[in-house]
Amino acid sequence: MNFDFEKDILDWSNGTISRLGYEHSERREASSRLAQVFGILRNRIPPTPREVKIAKHFSCPQNHLEGYRQVISEIKSGRDLGAYQA
Repeated sequence: MNFDFEKDILDWSNGTISRLGYEHSERREASSRLAQVFGILRNRIPPTPREVKIAKHFSCPQNHLEGYRQVISEIKSGRDLGAYQA
């Protein structure tokens, strides 16, 4: 029986990266892909309903108001905010 743990790690990492909605890095080493998975998971915002507090003097520019309201609504409802991460 032969085992190829490096290939298993690469396959698992590729699948996880795809399931999370990201593209694989250019580097094909298993350690690089595994590091990419851990980086994605570390920076991911868990989808949980949150209370939003807005500063008293905050003002959103009129041309961004619709998007601002959408983001606030999604934060309050606990949606996945990954699409807003850079």
